[in-house]
Amino acid sequence: WGSNPHAGHVVNVFLFAICLFLIFRLLTKIFSGQQVSPLLILLTTMIYGVHPVHTEVVSSLKGRDELFALLFGLIFLICGLNFFSAYIHFIYAPAFYFFFNVWIQKSAYSF
Repeated sequence: WGSNPHAGHVVNVFLFAICLFLIFRLLTKIFSGQQVSPLLILLTTMIYGVHPVHTEVVSSLKGRDELFALLFGLIFLICGLNFFSAYIHFIYAPAFYFFFNVWIQKSAYSF
């Protein structure tokens, strides 16, 4: 994209939107057996999305590694929760964590 930073910001916004969708899916999966309104889960996800700490990652081009760490960490958690319904997720969950998340960002160790 050369010296045009707008394309990089569009990619970051797209990655953050995917992360927000995965956060919504994860919270829906976690609270599926309880009586929690999907509207409350959506509101929680939106508050997370507009918080200034998280929007700073989107506005900075350097924040893409943090976005990928969050993305693959969320996929790891969703696959881990799905492990009890299908054992094939036993292969996917460690792959997303170890092979993608740890190599991208060292701060993902705590995830």
